[in-house]
Amino acid sequence: MTDQTTIFGASDDLIEFRGGIYEEFNDYNAKNELLECSDGTRFRVSFGPWKFKLEHAGPSFIGIKECDPDDRDEYTDTVTMGPIDWVKYTCRDGSIQRAYRKGFVNPADEIRKLIQRHGEEAAEHIQDLFEQRQANA
Repeated sequence: MTDQTTIFGASDDLIEFRGGIYEEFNDYNAKNELLECSDGTRFRVSFGPWKFKLEHAGPSFIGIKECDPDDRDEYTDTVTMGPIDWVKYTCRDGSIQRAYRKGFVNPADEIRKLIQRHGEEAAEHIQDLFEQRQANA
C-alpha cells in the first residue's frame, strides 16, 4: 500500500482518489467546491476542465500538475499528497462526502454509531467522559 494519494477529476462528475485513499466523490459540474485533507491542505475544486486551486498547503502536500486547457485529452489537474488520513468534500448545496485511509478509525464516526445504537444513554456517557477529561486537563 502506498502512503501517497493522487487526486484528479474524471468525466464531468467525479473526483477520484487513488493510493493511500481509494474512493470517488460525485459532484456534477463542480464550481469552487471545498476539498480538505487531514493535514490541513485545502483546495477549491471546479469542473470545466477539472481544476484544483490550492488555498493552503499542509505538510503532506507534494504538488499539482496542471492540465493544459487547450488539450482536449487532458481535462484534469492532478494533485499528489503524501500520507493523509482523510479527505472531506463540501458541495455548494451543503452536502459533505468523506473518505478515509484504509485502517483509519474516525472517532467522530464511532461516536455517532454508538449514539445510533444506544441512544441518549450513550450520548450522556460520552458527555460525562468529556467533562472528566476536561476537568483533569
